[in-house]
Amino acid sequence: MTNSSSSADASVGLFTSGGWLAQEDATRSKIWAEMRYPMLVRLLALVCVFDVLKVSQGKTLKLDVNYKFMPAIGFGLFHTLVGENGQNVHVIVDTGSGYVFLTWKHWFENTTGKPCSVAPMGCYECSKPCSVSNVTRTVEFEDDYTVKIWQHKSKLTIGQVSKILTFGLIFDQKPPVTKAPPINLIGLSQDMGDANFPSLMTQLRSSKTITTDIIALYLYPPTDPTGASADGGLLLGGGDPALYEGALKYVDFSTGEGYTVNINKLRVGDGTVTSGINMNLDLDTGANYLYVPKLYYNQLIDDIKAQTDNAVGKHVVFKFDREDKKWSFPCQHMSQLPLLTFALGPQGATPFTMTFTNYAVNDDGICLLLIMQSQEHDWSFHDRMLIDKYFEFDPTRKRVGFGKLRPRHP
Repeated sequence: MTNSSSSADASVGLFTSGGWLAQEDATRSKIWAEMRYPMLVRLLALVCVFDVLKVSQGKTLKLDVNYKFMPAIGFGLFHTLVGENGQNVHVIVDTGSGYVFLTWKHWFENTTGKPCSVAPMGCYECSKPCSVSNVTRTVEFEDDYTVKIWQHKSKLTIGQVSKILTFGLIFDQKPPVTKAPPINLIGLSQDMGDANFPSLMTQLRSSKTITTDIIALYLYPPTDPTGASADGGLLLGGGDPALYEGALKYVDFSTGEGYTVNINKLRVGDGTVTSGINMNLDLDTGANYLYVPKLYYNQLIDDIKAQTDNAVGKHVVFKFDREDKKWSFPCQHMSQLPLLTFALGPQGATPFTMTFTNYAVNDDGICLLLIMQSQEHDWSFHDRMLIDKYFEFDPTRKRVGFGKLRPRHP
């Protein structure tokens, strides 16, 4: 997330005419078109973790998750933490960041003059009066969104597990909170080595709540394949073979930081294979777009158009919005979008496929390709990569495994 290439400029643009606090009645389509959570639009992917299904000391934590639309924020992968005072705080679950930070209630209300009940993702309230500590950090995102956080230690409840954890509280941000709503984040990437802000997994292992640093994520396909929302699970401290079919396919991480693998080839539908790509690809649930480097972006879009034309049997009109930099298309043809097959690993030996459900969305009758041009040299998979898939991140073995998700039990 902190390395994502998206555009906070878009979210800033939505707020310049009066601010988000004065625009709570903005249409959902406008929010989708112009508003993304800082980062990124890689970012908004949200996982809402509500109830733990099963947990015990030293065992895998299994929690429900949701990918959904959150007003004033957008789509994302959300998790709901519970603060020491019992308040619910929604957080974006992000495999692209190692930070955990929440919106500080005192700062939000003093800065906006509004109660925290209007904060889209909620606020964290200290159980007793608290103030900015001497330990602070500035977290910067590539879309010019910046938050300043201070170190706080308190009990947080994740599912049914309550632990004293160290996390950050936001006491400032750019753009100002009157221009862009603050976000809460729970990073699941590898520990950054900052003793003052250890990762969630490092803290859970230190407390022996879990015994391994394995993380698994999955989303069940929507009942309606063209639907936008999806639910699934987040596993902390282990995987679950009962959730996927057959054996997992593993790909080694290609860098020493984050969940990054190599992409070697790409095929759109039954078209020509694009080979020799040999670039890094980030697996980032904090992103809600598939990011493609400029060198390959136009060809990918052209191939999708051509393959869709072939499937439909006539020309299908795709329209590009130059302001939002997104492609829209007639919703009746969503199911005829082509399969994307990525060959991962240095030799491209491990295939990974995306159907239209993974890279397109129907948002209240507006159908969009969730594909954007990256400003970086890297590729990036987004939150919807999880739909109908099971991912297992293993930092210790420096690899990620993925497979087809088993159908849910009745």
